[in-house]
Amino acid sequence: MQILFEHSEEEDAYCLGWLRGNVVKFDTTKVRVPQMGWNQVRFVKKAAFDARDDYFYFVNSYYAKPEDKTDLWGEADYDNSFAAAVCRDNIYATQFHVEKSGGAGLALLGGFLSQGADTPRRT
Repeated sequence: MQILFEHSEEEDAYCLGWLRGNVVKFDTTKVRVPQMGWNQVRFVKKAAFDARDDYFYFVNSYYAKPEDKTDLWGEADYDNSFAAAVCRDNIYATQFHVEKSGGAGLALLGGFLSQGADTPRRT
């Protein structure tokens, strides 16, 4: 997810810039990094498919701060609320590990896959 933004504090890197905003490090005086474990994600924006609030697995020291708040799809708390998922048009990305998030992750992957169901396949 982080590479979609303009700049990251991690390695002072310029990113793709597909979404406006920056990636910043969690305040290490307040929380332990990396954040490792399960956090509840609240999906705050309706997307092309329904995503249900649930617990997902995180391993991260940095988080994205979208400049355009309409890009925020889901949020979680780790000291403060942060962007756990973003979406715009056909771009979807998560800060958490979908593949390590059990049933909630499988349901979300199913939602992603449902978006391509009507897309013609090249042979």
